[in-house]
Amino acid sequence: MEKTKKLIFSFIIPAHNEEDVIENCIKSILSQSEKNWEIIVVNDGSIDNTQNVIQDIVNQNKKVKLISNTRGTSAAYARNRGAERAKGDYLIFLDADQILEKDFLIKLLDLFQSNKFEIGAIRILSKKPKSIFQRGWHSYRQYNKCATPIVKKTLFDKIKYNEDLFYVEDDVLFEDARKLGHRIIETDAWVYHIDPKTFKDNWRQRKWQGRGMVMKIFRLKKYWAIRHFLPCLILPLMFFWIYILPIYLLVIWIFFSIKSKEVMNSFFWIVADFIGRFISLFYFLVYSLAAIIKGEII
Repeated sequence: MEKTKKLIFSFIIPAHNEEDVIENCIKSILSQSEKNWEIIVVNDGSIDNTQNVIQDIVNQNKKVKLISNTRGTSAAYARNRGAERAKGDYLIFLDADQILEKDFLIKLLDLFQSNKFEIGAIRILSKKPKSIFQRGWHSYRQYNKCATPIVKKTLFDKIKYNEDLFYVEDDVLFEDARKLGHRIIETDAWVYHIDPKTFKDNWRQRKWQGRGMVMKIFRLKKYWAIRHFLPCLILPLMFFWIYILPIYLLVIWIFFSIKSKEVMNSFFWIVADFIGRFISLFYFLVYSLAAIIKGEII
């Protein structure tokens, strides 16, 4: 009887100035009991020690491959370049600050053997939250099902990442798959995300979120996404009714506490998110103005 061919996974990891986290990400894959995989790291224009950290690992393990792009472009660009080199049947797209759970591949293999599918969503949870910002993100991830994609290579070759996009590329990839009639399967596997630890880290993330909203609203024409900034209207409304802010925060806090089952962490998230939306709004306006000046949007 002919032996069933084992599934092969290709992990695609874009890395831009990720010297502090990329090694842990790769090691979490190397430690998997299943060994039917390859790792392709795309160093996208890093100016720190990322290249050397990855190269040291590549020198010790032939299943880890490195692609270097000196320009520095985007995660979508880096993921497409990695996918072009991939030999696996399925592509798993990770960020450099993500870590696999212990039985990650075993869970995926069990799923594939019982249900054949073209594209799936891998749940993202927080990794050992310590600071108030990380605890807030932990609460958010308990409620909101953030996900990273796993895609059959034959399907990915048809859709690929839109390299003109920033921050929202995963959402668009899932959407493009749905347009072709594919159902997104929720897997039982998950990855841990090392969430922003300090206010500076959160500022940086909200900055990219603001830029991503420019992509979503103007390039994808999803004008409804402007509702993301509606909470920013609360401060001006306080001139008419001073209690509107505490009432808003209280209602949202109760809602998140019920959904996430984490009362204190939900409070941290509600406050951090409220401030974060103003940061995103500022950069949304900055990047929108820059795009208008360049003639990219009208």
